[in-house]
Amino acid sequence: MNDVDELKRFAFVHARAQNIRSYRDVLTRIKTDDEGSPGSWVFEWQRAAQELEREGRLLQACRCYNMARFPFVDGAARHLALARCISTFDRWRGQRQPGIQRLDVDLPRGRVRCWADGLSTAQRRPVLLIMGGIVSITEQWAQGLVPLRRLGMASIAI
Repeated sequence: MNDVDELKRFAFVHARAQNIRSYRDVLTRIKTDDEGSPGSWVFEWQRAAQELEREGRLLQACRCYNMARFPFVDGAARHLALARCISTFDRWRGQRQPGIQRLDVDLPRGRVRCWADGLSTAQRRPVLLIMGGIVSITEQWAQGLVPLRRLGMASIAI
């Protein structure tokens, strides 16, 4: 379990970076970091995400699911939040940005999930690799791939 006050301090920066306008409202409802119970970190961020999903605002919902699994997956509730983040991003991508394609890379130590745009065997383009980390995940960066295609580049968010 994480320290809720510390999570809230760090969440401020990450929520603003993802343009989550309602983050203050969500943070005021959070009282604990118990494994997905009402008033907990995961529960309240997922509740915000589900509301956005019902409104058809899939990219914004994806961002809230990302915050639900923040700062990293450390249990079943955050694991489910990450899975919902990925599936919601995939639905948004399919509906709004079909040029973004999922790219799974098999490595000796496991599979790496990526999102790519503008890759072509027929047209050579410079490729920009965008890497997230533990706190900023692939789906957070993959939203920015489309403008790179407009600049004549291919891109991969890892």
